[in-house]
Amino acid sequence: GLNMKAMAECHVIAHNNNTVGWGRTTRTAIGLLAKGHNWHQTGKMAADPTASGKKLVGNGILMKCSPLGAYRAVEEVDGRHFNQFCVHYSAMTHYNKMAAYSGIIHANAIDYILKSDIEHFDTIDFLDLVCNRIWKWAEDKEGENYFDVTHLDGILDPLYNQFSELWKLRHELPKMTAEELRKKFKTSGYIVESMPFSYAMFAKNPYSAFDAGFDTIHQGGDTDSNAKVVLEMIGALHGLDVFRRDQSEWMIKGLFCFDRMMKSAEAFCDKFGVER
Repeated sequence: GLNMKAMAECHVIAHNNNTVGWGRTTRTAIGLLAKGHNWHQTGKMAADPTASGKKLVGNGILMKCSPLGAYRAVEEVDGRHFNQFCVHYSAMTHYNKMAAYSGIIHANAIDYILKSDIEHFDTIDFLDLVCNRIWKWAEDKEGENYFDVTHLDGILDPLYNQFSELWKLRHELPKMTAEELRKKFKTSGYIVESMPFSYAMFAKNPYSAFDAGFDTIHQGGDTDSNAKVVLEMIGALHGLDVFRRDQSEWMIKGLFCFDRMMKSAEAFCDKFGVER
């Protein structure tokens, strides 16, 4: 369930197994957890006060929050409780408002897509959710999805402004090239760049794993994060079969960890009674 104590314990197990590929902030925070510090403090303790704001807000939360969206898609869970849990989950490693918003937005995006009918998927409504509606939840204290990030460090304006720009382009995205979107949003591991760029790439063409994935990878920058975000939204909309088609099989063929990933996915589905 949505249990931060259990989450913290699992993070420590993962930390003690292998931290290859972990970002500095995540590695430092979970290292503090492993030493016995409480998850309530580790994110704040891990923040480097001498670093720039850009370095403090990477993709750590965006990279690992999609299972929360899948959980919400199959379990009855109160929206306020779910979103505040996302805040706690973020603050355990990234004590920052933009990091928390990245988790809330992406977890709810995954939930929305998983519950969508591919034949009637509404890209504009999806963009309205991530660019507008979610941002208003924190303002509505009586709302069913209200959450509070006021205690966290940092500001929201850089990320909010980028999503506002994405909303303005909603009707132009299908006609824009990947290169134009890269120049517009940039592609680094800074959450203000990678997240809106990845969402733009998904919304530009949510129906082709090949085009969305191939074009995202070839724009450079933080390619593993960007492609992961785009292709997991593609997968949430279409299911695994989209990657098994002749045109897209290269995305999974030969992956050394494919069997391990499938085993994890099957365990997740079995845990929550999802037919597979």
